[in-house]
Amino acid sequence: MFQKQEKAVLDIIGANIKIINDRFEKVEKNVDGNANCIKKLTKELEDIKVSLNFNEGLIDEKIVTNNKYLDKKMEHTKIDNVLKEKQRNLEDRSRRNNLRIEGIYENDKESWGDTEKKVQTFFTEKLGLKDVEIERAHRTGRKNDGRPRTIILNLQKYKDKIRILKELYRLKGTNTFVNEDFSRETVAAN
Repeated sequence: MFQKQEKAVLDIIGANIKIINDRFEKVEKNVDGNANCIKKLTKELEDIKVSLNFNEGLIDEKIVTNNKYLDKKMEHTKIDNVLKEKQRNLEDRSRRNNLRIEGIYENDKESWGDTEKKVQTFFTEKLGLKDVEIERAHRTGRKNDGRPRTIILNLQKYKDKIRILKELYRLKGTNTFVNEDFSRETVAAN
């Protein structure tokens, strides 16, 4: 009977060892499967790192290229601004002897000569100035019913312009205005 019990215990222990071995094999398979997954994930992670490093290099190159482009663009903008300022300055200098007159009556078929005579009469009668040497006087802009166009006046002498500007106080209360002729950029800046 002892032998039967011993055999029964050994059978139970053998069965338990088999169950434990089966479970251990399952765990071993799971560990192997997980190890394979970890290897795959590690490989994918390495590939991602390589790709990120490559893309980072491309991005750095793009940043450098864009910065160079922006630097050139800023330099061109500076040069453009300098050239525009020089152009504005030259235009203002070319207009140094010019005046703009608003409010002098305009005839329907007025010629440049008629405009010049009207300006000479205006200077004599309204400002008390004689002997103003006019190089050219003409109207500018579209004709507008009921409103005379602006006269652009180019004087031969800058001194005549100064004389005229000093006498403008006499026009106070009239509808006639005399202003210096500057470029649009200068007018907009002031």
